[in-house]
Amino acid sequence: NPDYPKWKLFLDLGKEQLKSAKYDLAISSFNKTIKLKTKNKYDLYFLRGIAKYSKGISYFGVNGWKTRFLKSAKRDFTNCIRINKNFYAFVNRGETNFELRNIEEALKDFNRALKISFLFKGEINSSDIAALYMKRCYIIMWKKNYIKALNDFEKIIKLKPYPRDLYFALQNRIFINIELGKYEKIPTDLKRLMSLDNIRIKHNPKSWINTQELIMHLGWANIKLGNYKEAEIYLNKIEKFYEG
Repeated sequence: NPDYPKWKLFLDLGKEQLKSAKYDLAISSFNKTIKLKTKNKYDLYFLRGIAKYSKGISYFGVNGWKTRFLKSAKRDFTNCIRINKNFYAFVNRGETNFELRNIEEALKDFNRALKISFLFKGEINSSDIAALYMKRCYIIMWKKNYIKALNDFEKIIKLKPYPRDLYFALQNRIFINIELGKYEKIPTDLKRLMSLDNIRIKHNPKSWINTQELIMHLGWANIKLGNYKEAEIYLNKIEKFYEG
């Protein structure tokens, strides 16, 4: 079709290649699109950044090729931010910085994205905001700022998070409360986590935090709280698991 711009052909092709995880081909298509289109390149840089990021994290461990693609992805997301300082540009650059072990830069990007989410309340998917809090929490927990992490986990759980984020928010909140000795807050989260075991099986099937482990923790938490009869119920269930 002569009326269909050539840059759009390469854009459509790049999108299909990105969906099919053909990252090298997608990057090549987006390169051509960026050269051919003269204005409004935000989406093009953003898509090429995603393709480069995806290619980078496909490499196992830390190596030169991984760093090369991630640094290049970061440049694309930075170009996006120069054009339009929006929520998703900062989130994606933050993730890229996190993978590059630029922890403080990642935290700044996540904080900027959160400020934008407050300004555009109702316009950004609440599940995406919850996912952003989850990303920030990993940094906060690494810094051992457990009180701030607990506040973020509370927000995640209230924000209608994606199932995976809900599961890991509950799991991490349990471990922080164990660390802080707040045993009275643990049983409710443990029971809720048990009801979400299908999420664990889907996203982290090899996790040692299985149903038996959660029941054992329920018994242990109740011992700490002095609820010995309830503790005995859970520990008897564990006994039956191991007999089986």
